[in-house]
Amino acid sequence: MFRNPLAIAVFMALPLAAHSLNDPLDDWGDSSWGGQDEIANMPIVLTATRLRQSQLDTPASVTIIEAELIERMGIRTIEEIFRLVPGMLVANDGTHGGKQTTVTYHGTQVAEHRRLQVLVDGRSVYKPALPSVPRVSWTDLPLAVEDIQRIEVIRGPNSAAYGANSFLGIVNILTKKPEDVHGVRAKVTRGSNGIRDFYVNKGAKIAGTDYRITLSGKSDDGFDFREDKNSDEPEKNRDSREINHFSLRTNTTLSKKLNLETQIGYKEGTNQQRETEDIIYYRTPQDIDVVDSFLWTRLHHEISQSQQIQYQAYYQYTNRVQEWEACIGSTLTGGAFDQLDYCVDANLNGTEERVDVEIQHTMAWNKYLRTVSGTRYRKESVESETYLPERFDVETRSLFGNAEIKLTEDWVINLGVSWEDDDLSDSATTPRIAINKHISNNQVLRLIYSEAVRSPNIFEQRGQEIYRLRNAEFSTAWEQANDGTILTEDEFIYVATSPTDPQLQHEKIRSHELSYFALLADGQFQFDIKVFRDDLDNLISEPLGNDDEQLTNSTSFTLEGAETQIKWSPVSSDELLLTYAYINPLNERSTDEDYILNELRLMTQHSGSAAWLHRWTPRTSTAVAYYFVDDWNKETSGGPYDFERLDANVTHTIPVTGNLDLRLSGTLEYRLDNDPLLWRDNQYNDKEKYFISAELVF
Repeated sequence: MFRNPLAIAVFMALPLAAHSLNDPLDDWGDSSWGGQDEIANMPIVLTATRLRQSQLDTPASVTIIEAELIERMGIRTIEEIFRLVPGMLVANDGTHGGKQTTVTYHGTQVAEHRRLQVLVDGRSVYKPALPSVPRVSWTDLPLAVEDIQRIEVIRGPNSAAYGANSFLGIVNILTKKPEDVHGVRAKVTRGSNGIRDFYVNKGAKIAGTDYRITLSGKSDDGFDFREDKNSDEPEKNRDSREINHFSLRTNTTLSKKLNLETQIGYKEGTNQQRETEDIIYYRTPQDIDVVDSFLWTRLHHEISQSQQIQYQAYYQYTNRVQEWEACIGSTLTGGAFDQLDYCVDANLNGTEERVDVEIQHTMAWNKYLRTVSGTRYRKESVESETYLPERFDVETRSLFGNAEIKLTEDWVINLGVSWEDDDLSDSATTPRIAINKHISNNQVLRLIYSEAVRSPNIFEQRGQEIYRLRNAEFSTAWEQANDGTILTEDEFIYVATSPTDPQLQHEKIRSHELSYFALLADGQFQFDIKVFRDDLDNLISEPLGNDDEQLTNSTSFTLEGAETQIKWSPVSSDELLLTYAYINPLNERSTDEDYILNELRLMTQHSGSAAWLHRWTPRTSTAVAYYFVDDWNKETSGGPYDFERLDANVTHTIPVTGNLDLRLSGTLEYRLDNDPLLWRDNQYNDKEKYFISAELVF
């Protein structure tokens, strides 16, 4: 079952360590060792190994973003938050009809980006199959940015803890607990670019159950123009969106040992699409209507102070409807249709479902050893008459284990490994080993080696692109020219296909990291720097749904670089945040140079951010941020492009009466460059965008 020598060593080490250190502590709790629990403001990380750890002990570089920072920065959408993470890039795809948002760590493909694992309270929102839906559809998440408590970003591969597809990194979005948000919040946001948002939240307790219920909506007009906004008649972009969302989270204490959490979420919305083919006349638009929903539950069973079991299960469902009526005909000069030959109804509809069940066991054997292990079963179902020849069900089975071993007060070793097997790909074993050397009780030096894989999804292994005719209408002239031969609705128009032979293999990454983390000046100065080398192999770089070529595992290259983040509070009223990343791709090896170019479009050597937050009074604060990306999408027509933006926010709270507060906020985003956003079709009419919010809290 396990073919990797390092993986075998890790699994052998777990029971041996447990046997030799078999004196469990009843008072383990959540504290660290060697007095670290007494360090002021020491960040606690939940995601890196599935253990609750001091950031000094994590086997990964981690960025933590709290709700207060998001609010004070005036960030409106979830994806914009990640501009504050070193090495992460936020862009919009401009190659298709829609402007889907892509968030990536260390770049690679922009269209159908599928190498970043994203969790919401431990529930994966990574889409399983349809190529026209991004692997993480940020627009379609049933989640309001106001409900986020914190975000933990694991900057590096982490298949050892979360299985295949935790490839470049992991984002874990943790939402606010119901018991922490009793009361009511009502918020309205208006601004340029058609921004029209609302948010209503209520939290309370009924019969021993705390609950939080949210209703929210977001809408905007997207980008203004395609290509040349300065021409006499610039072409309008069609990419506005309107989203409404509902969620309910509950927390019930069943007994001293049992705690039950549940969540329900529902989102529906419309994403406008521009016409993608110049040779087709569109009678109706290709707009996308999406319904995204989920049901999640988690049961905590505390067997003792040193041992607990967690049961988690969820179901999520996505229904994507994209239907339109298109016509084919002869054209005149200038693109006007002289005669329509025939018109048909077409669609890119599809549904995706997931059932996921996981059991996790955590044990503190003694003050030197903690372990977490578990198993997961997942079933994904996809159906689309355009993209798949039939309904596909894929089952995945996985095991995982992580051990934190404290050799001395100065040395900590983290060992982790996972094994995963699904119906479409071979099984994969992915290990991780990290050695943490504590230089002092608030400084650590980390040496990390980890491996990860990404499993080819259902479309990559079995996909097609076939448009079936519906409600065909033919002109008399066309019928006569074709001797009366008319296609029936049982026939189809073949466009593209992507099945592969032989079967695609896992994409693979081997990551080497040396990093340093320190929390100095009584917790007021936080410094994190890492240097890395990532070897990526077996990459599937061809565009999905291309009839000219089949998908292959033909691309390999190496990424080397460094990144840093600094957080400094020189005085209690001020906070400075700095990030920077340098990434250099090396050793490109591919059967076709175009494939490498696909991987480099969303990659840049230099990127970063700087932010200053100041609290003038307990009720008034300001924030200023600067973001930059140098020379991305170098190989496209018109590229490379730069990105520089300056943001400013002011927030003021007015006490109205009793427990009622009025919170006012205004945000300005100003582009300092003159380039489109990654692609030439992504252009705004004005450099500035602004929005203001009024919120009642009681």
